[in-house]
Amino acid sequence: MEKFFMSMSNSVVSAVLRSPFHRLMSGSLMLLRFHGRTSGRLYEFPVEYMRHGDTITLFTRRYRRWWMNLQSPAPVTVLLYGQEIAGIAEQLPANHAHMVAALMARYPWMNPDVIEEIADKRVMLTIKLNVAAQNAREIARA
Repeated sequence: MEKFFMSMSNSVVSAVLRSPFHRLMSGSLMLLRFHGRTSGRLYEFPVEYMRHGDTITLFTRRYRRWWMNLQSPAPVTVLLYGQEIAGIAEQLPANHAHMVAALMARYPWMNPDVIEEIADKRVMLTIKLNVAAQNAREIARA
């Protein structure tokens, strides 16, 4: 039942992020698209993110398996504020202190004890956006 609910909510959120109404959610959600490492299957779903310049940081629960496709640097595409941008994603090495600091930055309202508890159950990934290529495409279209 949880899988069904997640699938339905992901479909609705994905539709909003692709629509002119994306601004309702684009501040904290984006679409992540990548191909499976061995299957070649295309994956696309919304994820929560933090952006610092050309770098995006995102977290997922360790029991979700999709992140394993991004353990080594892997090409991805993100739909961010209505713009498709290519990037390279990779999993950051497990470091409890770094994970706690990043989670506290993302969820400042959360109890620090809860963050300590969940930190080991999360995986942190970064995406280095190819913003230069995106800007070149926009200039070429103009």
